[in-house]
Amino acid sequence: MSEVLDLWEEFAPINYVRNVRTPTFIVHGEKDMDVPVEQAYAFFRALKDRGVETELVVYPREGHSIKERAHRLDKTRRSVQWLLDQLGP
Repeated sequence: MSEVLDLWEEFAPINYVRNVRTPTFIVHGEKDMDVPVEQAYAFFRALKDRGVETELVVYPREGHSIKERAHRLDKTRRSVQWLLDQLGP
């Protein structure tokens, strides 16, 4: 178990946040059992603190994948809009 935790720690995105400069769109499920939502909030805050353009969307009742139809539609709409905004005219 210790080896698994060591690997998780080594590859946790928050460890590399100082290298991120690319605008970042974060989508997360509130009930994600694989990656706790607190990690998304921490990563988002760290990006904001470093001046990286970022947006965070957390879907209630969702786990590691977004399954509710309304959430999937919203995620698609937001993702497309994020790309359009980033790519410009």
